[in-house]
Amino acid sequence: MSLKRIREESKNNNCESTLKLARCFYTGTGVEKDVKKAFTYFTQAEKQGSIEAKTYLAFCYLKGIGADKNEKKAVEYYKDAAEKGEAVACYSYGLILKKGLYGAEKNLDIAKQMFEKAASLNNYAAKYEVGLINEAEGKKLAASSDTISKTKGNTLLNKAEMLFKEAADKGFIPAKYSLGIRYLTSTDKEKNKKALALFEDCSKESIPSADYAIAYIYDMGIGVQRDYWKSFEWYKKAFEGGYDKAIFNIIYAYMTGLGVKRNYTKAIDLCRDAVNKGVVEANYFAGICFKYGFSVNTNIDKAIELFEYAADVDYAPACYQLGLINDSYYGYNQDDEKAVEYYTKAYNLGSDDAGAELARINLDKNKQKALEQLRKAADANSIVGCELLANIFEEGKYISQDLSKALDYYQKAADLGSLTAAKAVVRMAKESKQTELVKKYKDKIIIKKDEEAYLDAARACSEAKDYERAAFWYAMCAEYAEDEDVKKRSVVALNKFQKDSNGLWTVTQ
Repeated sequence: MSLKRIREESKNNNCESTLKLARCFYTGTGVEKDVKKAFTYFTQAEKQGSIEAKTYLAFCYLKGIGADKNEKKAVEYYKDAAEKGEAVACYSYGLILKKGLYGAEKNLDIAKQMFEKAASLNNYAAKYEVGLINEAEGKKLAASSDTISKTKGNTLLNKAEMLFKEAADKGFIPAKYSLGIRYLTSTDKEKNKKALALFEDCSKESIPSADYAIAYIYDMGIGVQRDYWKSFEWYKKAFEGGYDKAIFNIIYAYMTGLGVKRNYTKAIDLCRDAVNKGVVEANYFAGICFKYGFSVNTNIDKAIELFEYAADVDYAPACYQLGLINDSYYGYNQDDEKAVEYYTKAYNLGSDDAGAELARINLDKNKQKALEQLRKAADANSIVGCELLANIFEEGKYISQDLSKALDYYQKAADLGSLTAAKAVVRMAKESKQTELVKKYKDKIIIKKDEEAYLDAARACSEAKDYERAAFWYAMCAEYAEDEDVKKRSVVALNKFQKDSNGLWTVTQ
């Protein structure tokens, strides 16, 4: 239809033609762009009965386009148009109520109704919002121990995924990202393979969290062949784009040599940046590596330096590690006063393990209070608390000997992941001739952390020139071995493995 015809029909009180004329001036289509004239025609179209024109007016008032900015009036126009069933207005008014914007009172229930109404009118942005609501509700219900709630939760999660897909198929980037996360965490391998393309689309829109997701996909080999070199480059891109948590992964790469040449100096320098960016976990990780010699030579002084960075910003695990290092009970720096200081800080920050260590230190001073604190720590699933109570009940030093309770606490600590406790369970179960218990926890020890078995597997893979698996088994042994000699041998062997620029594993003699 020609512009002349549109003008004529507009004069004849045709609201659709008036709306078209307003859009022409708004976008500069066929006429010189003039937002004031556009606003005038939007106003005329609204008076002629166009609900869509009311939505345009709401946006004009919100942004001050063609008229003075008036957020209150914008909200009123969005509300009125939404109540009359205009899809964009329903979505926009829903966002306003969801976030409590522009002086409107937050109302999640009405916001949900608005999104659902807009979604029923095929507004894909609204479908995405309904998907987010379903996903949040679904996760809570799916985590329930109640079968009915769990089933309802999974149904909501499936609905959320369906809505994300509908919006993503229309090119809505936030929906692509959410669908990517659903596919990435799915147990369906075919969905895993589709996640990468979704995140790549998001990455083109400069979304650093999508870059991080791509890095993670290559890092873990989810739906693709694992490639540490590609992973490192994407972690770098994510970090440079503002995704600060990626610094942890970059530090890990420099520490382990996975995806980049090992560079401990670079890793430590980045740890300082990590503290400034609030990623204290990176310092804690590097500190653990230096303390136990994981992929690096053991260096307690560097470990202390790194833990102190994190402790200064109240990171409880780092405070706890500094307590252990200064505790004469564990034979490091032997400064018990400083150990208590760090344990106390860690405990006040929520560390139940630190609370258990303080209880151990105070057993001779206030036995009853210390035992009560140990029980509290054990009830909170503190491995340290469980192991200490087990020792006390087995030895009968501060309380009447009770081998049954000792075994129970060792079992709990073992189930929480303690190799030492698992070995204690096997020892006590053998003494009391509990065959099934012996088998259960002996298998647990073998499955989790049989040091020589890991070494044998590493050697066999290396001889077969399967260097990737060999490196994996040496890394497992370096991390979990309790025998210091085994640990050192594993670290030396692990440091000989590298990936070349083609992504192929090699070994230096």
